[in-house]
Amino acid sequence: PRFPKPVYHRPFWHHQKDAVDEAEWRRLSGSDDNLAVLMSRAQDFVEERKYAKAAALYQLVLEKKPEHPVALFEFGKNLTRIHQYEKAIEILKKVSRYRPDSSELWAHLGLANQELGDLPEAARYYRKALDINPDLGDVTMSYVHVLEPQGRYREALKQLEHLASLYPAGQI
Repeated sequence: PRFPKPVYHRPFWHHQKDAVDEAEWRRLSGSDDNLAVLMSRAQDFVEERKYAKAAALYQLVLEKKPEHPVALFEFGKNLTRIHQYEKAIEILKKVSRYRPDSSELWAHLGLANQELGDLPEAARYYRKALDINPDLGDVTMSYVHVLEPQGRYREALKQLEHLASLYPAGQI
């Protein structure tokens, strides 16, 4: 038997092999009562490193509750993980209204801008993340990597010295 076309909107990355299949999408998109189920299943996908599937489910939550702060944050992080940097920046900037004190938020914004080649903006976001939590080694290294091409060598060296102080000898 032929099934009618579904009435939902597919995510823009639906063509990827990890995207949620139509049957699962229809099953999970039933009602608002399913938001907790959608969020839980999306987190399962993150743990399985199926980021496109997770992003698709977070997008569905946001279609039902556009300002859901956790779904926005998780959607933005997963967009970064599947290399949808411009959309990730747009979403993560919305999240900054709810989570201005999140070093993870600013680090993801830094990464997205770095990947798009906007090094001054990436440096600004990495700096915000480090102002909140100066002991983030991976963010510190990313910050150094965007400072150096800008000729900001002293600041990069200062960050490397701080990084070295975070780890015992030989653990970097």
